[in-house]
Amino acid sequence: MWKTLPPMALAVAGCATLRDPRSWNSDTEAGMYVAPAPARYSTLPQLVPHDSNAVERTAPVAPAATELTAATGSIVGGVARAGTVFLDHVIAGLEFGGGSVSSDARDLATTNSAVALDMAAVVGVTTQYTSRVSVGAELAGVLRKLERHSDDNQLFFVESDAFAEARLRAHIWLLPFLGLGAYVAVDEHGLRGGGLRLVVTIPDSHRRR
Repeated sequence: MWKTLPPMALAVAGCATLRDPRSWNSDTEAGMYVAPAPARYSTLPQLVPHDSNAVERTAPVAPAATELTAATGSIVGGVARAGTVFLDHVIAGLEFGGGSVSSDARDLATTNSAVALDMAAVVGVTTQYTSRVSVGAELAGVLRKLERHSDDNQLFFVESDAFAEARLRAHIWLLPFLGLGAYVAVDEHGLRGGGLRLVVTIPDSHRRR
């Protein structure tokens, strides 16, 4: 009997934590983000004929020598998150986003005007800095796809990428359940963009208690 008490005590404590609304809050966020993007696609496009026999090519793109200039790309888009805050400090959630790509490249392989589609899984920690300000750190695993259709050449460009990024963030709580914040993202190459967030917690923010 005594050997079963520690597991039973842990189970009861866990259930009490989950039932306590102050230690389990929803974390709903919406906002905008800015991130770097490749200036050119690294693979040849998929043909888009009028029939269904499209052939996907994966050979490297080889633009003309006069088109090989240094170029940069970036994404500006929107993002939404559905997640939760539990154990008072731990954040977990899923993010879905989309945006438009701008690129300086002007050859056929440019990503300019491409559509960026994102999905990310996020875990992190947060803590109260002052009565109205919270700060935190997160790790996000991101899947990103860039798509562009060329009407002139009947070509469809698509390229996917998977990467991890660390984020540092801070929020100001305007109301017990409503916050406004910002974050910056970094990876092994350095700064990887950032964004603004509108945060809603239900029933309300445990950080303000």
